[in-house]
Amino acid sequence: MATQTFSLERVNTPTGQMLVVTDDECCLRAVDWEDHEQRMLGLLRRQYGASAFRLREASHQSAARRALLAYFEGDMDAVARQPTATNGTDFQRKVWCALRASLSGSPSDMAPWRPGSAGLQRHAPWDWRMVPTPSPSSFLAIA
Repeated sequence: MATQTFSLERVNTPTGQMLVVTDDECCLRAVDWEDHEQRMLGLLRRQYGASAFRLREASHQSAARRALLAYFEGDMDAVARQPTATNGTDFQRKVWCALRASLSGSPSDMAPWRPGSAGLQRHAPWDWRMVPTPSPSSFLAIA
């Protein structure tokens, strides 16, 4: 199996430094907070295999980085337009799609995806960080 090379960017956000991993086709592969870098690396190893990928520092700003920054500047749909490619489970892909679809909605749109709801109980524990957005009625929860 060939080794995939992904680009790693460190993005300053209003809530802390975010790690952004993209591939050569500009698809978002992973996002996590800097203080959870080891967790992100472990998840990448689990999804792709320990020797099936390598990370390199990005040589330029990716579209994913620009989308995240636009989101924090008030473009509530910027993240939803960003292409993704993940090797997670069907459940993980469904959650990611639901999060992306709910970004410009209200907190009640996220109720089925909150920890403790029927759909998530067996997947606990989750590490949630609430991210304030320009709209006081909406939020982004990143697991």
